[in-house]
Amino acid sequence: MSPYFRAWLAWPSFLIVLFAVAAPLGLWLRREAPGFEPLAVLPCLLAAWWVGRGARCPLCGTSAFRAGRSVFSRTTAWPHRRCARCDHDLTGPG
Repeated sequence: MSPYFRAWLAWPSFLIVLFAVAAPLGLWLRREAPGFEPLAVLPCLLAAWWVGRGARCPLCGTSAFRAGRSVFSRTTAWPHRRCARCDHDLTGPG
């Protein structure tokens, strides 16, 4: 599986966990511990991070979400087809 495709899996995993886990957890937290409902989003963020973590360049290890070569470069919400550091094609297999 290409790093680019793996990066795109981060969004569906976020949404699946949001509706399958976080929504019921938020309802349960509303009843059992009022005020702690925002904690229900943590499993979603963890799932998206875990899947997106595998979306790295096989040559240099840069994230597919990184937009520039600097340490202070921004990241984006969508993956890039080419590595920001070494310009490797991320759409091909590993």
